[in-house]
Amino acid sequence: MREKIKALRFADKRKLWVVDSGGRILSSNTDAGLPLPEDMAPKLLSFTDEEGKFDTTIGGEASVVSFSRSPYSKWYYVSAASLDEYNEKTNELRNGLITVGALLLLMNLTVGLLIFYRAQRPIRTLFTKFSRDLDEMKERWERNRLTIRQDYIAKLLHGHGEQVLNGGENEERWTSVLHRIPACPSSSA
Repeated sequence: MREKIKALRFADKRKLWVVDSGGRILSSNTDAGLPLPEDMAPKLLSFTDEEGKFDTTIGGEASVVSFSRSPYSKWYYVSAASLDEYNEKTNELRNGLITVGALLLLMNLTVGLLIFYRAQRPIRTLFTKFSRDLDEMKERWERNRLTIRQDYIAKLLHGHGEQVLNGGENEERWTSVLHRIPACPSSSA
């Protein structure tokens, strides 16, 4: 029976026992004569369920013990694994999910940046053009400001001030008094 227990696919990582209703070992995959840990037999025999599990310490190592009661005899089939071995698949699954989550997050970030760059390129082009046009208008104003003033003053001096000043929306901001001085009569006397 010991050879059949050792042939089980998970027997190399776990300790397996077949225990009778008195707590004595009938067979196991461990060294011959290795007894059940002291506190395991009373815990095992105290359960009334057909199967179950509980935590205990075996050889100073935290372990999980699972058992099943035979429906044909009063034997218990007992399996004990260290907590690390018991949680091994869970840890592998957790690490795999963290890796997949990180990869999805990285992919999401990459796609988001690509979409953002493509969306902001036309906006950036529009702002660049607007800024360039504004700079060009400022430059033209600086270049032509003196000419515009001289032209304005010349129109005022030639009596065209009302046409210049009544130019629409800026009408109320400009106040001008035009006084025409008649030419001096020539004194030929």
